[in-house]
Amino acid sequence: IAFSFLCAMFNDSATSTAPADDSFSGFIRFEVNKISTLTGIGRVSPAVEVKGIPLKLMTYKKNTSEFLEVFLYYGNNDSHIWSFDVAAQLSLVNADEKNNSLNIEFNTTFNCEIPSWGFEFISWEDLINKKKGFIKNNKITLEARFTLSKIIRNQNSSSFPFHGFE
Repeated sequence: IAFSFLCAMFNDSATSTAPADDSFSGFIRFEVNKISTLTGIGRVSPAVEVKGIPLKLMTYKKNTSEFLEVFLYYGNNDSHIWSFDVAAQLSLVNADEKNNSLNIEFNTTFNCEIPSWGFEFISWEDLINKKKGFIKNNKITLEARFTLSKIIRNQNSSSFPFHGFE
């Protein structure tokens, strides 16, 4: 309910590509409106499920930080015994020149202790600089391309079906 309220309040939108059943890859495109009002509360994209694992993009600006922070995260942390590896590319799309988008690649393991991974993506000063081309109509676009591997599931977890080790 809170997510629906925030999306309606800011008119944020997201596009996702649900993979074929045999794919371990996914894509999220998240348009964050009213970027000038972004705070520590942040904004969250709808989940994209890959092999039953819901992943989301989250962005915010801490009150004490001068950076736009962007995270890929697992949305259901209801189990203490699960993990999966993620190879991902997070992008801040340049609205003027797609070739000048900012990209950060990473590989990590998500588990109950580390359910997300993110970065201070760009300084707030560079983000709002019109010459840099990241904001158009008070909106930014974030993207995540990711592939999952080494999925270990808890048989008692309600967050995603148990399939052992994939």
